[in-house]
Amino acid sequence: MLKKGAKKHVDDDDSSDGKKNKDAPLWDFSKLSVGDTFSGTSYFRTVSEHGDRVETRCQGNNITISRDVLECQMYNAGVFASEEKLSLTKVASILEAANTACFTVCFRTKVDESLIKEKLSTIKAADLKDKSKLRALSKTLIEGKETVIVGRLSKAAGKLGRSLIIDLPTQGYR
Repeated sequence: MLKKGAKKHVDDDDSSDGKKNKDAPLWDFSKLSVGDTFSGTSYFRTVSEHGDRVETRCQGNNITISRDVLECQMYNAGVFASEEKLSLTKVASILEAANTACFTVCFRTKVDESLIKEKLSTIKAADLKDKSKLRALSKTLIEGKETVIVGRLSKAAGKLGRSLIIDLPTQGYR
């Protein structure tokens, strides 16, 4: 079935327009037997915690997972050992090595004209006389807006620094 140009079977799709239903089961549960092996990559968000059990949400379903499974078999995008300022090349190589692991990235966006206009329109004459407010304003205008993404890598473009990330909370591409 992985051959190029393979013919599509009539029973391969779940709808009349030829597209697969992404919520449809991937296999027939009635054929489950002891010794079967499973694989899959899913991303979970914690809903609540009850002792050794953690209730999570994944693709609209609540799933209870043992704390041991979370600690020993899953990555956590919100737990990290340190914060580092890195070059774009270094970030690109780290993202490429992340594969399917979830991560959190914090960066400053490029300064755009609309942000500068917005900030300058809110300035009062008294603010220009206060050096601490003036420093804060200039820092904001130079650095750009801070952005945080919790996501996973979808596609990496090597050392170019252009990566396609799936934002896990929204499931949108960034």
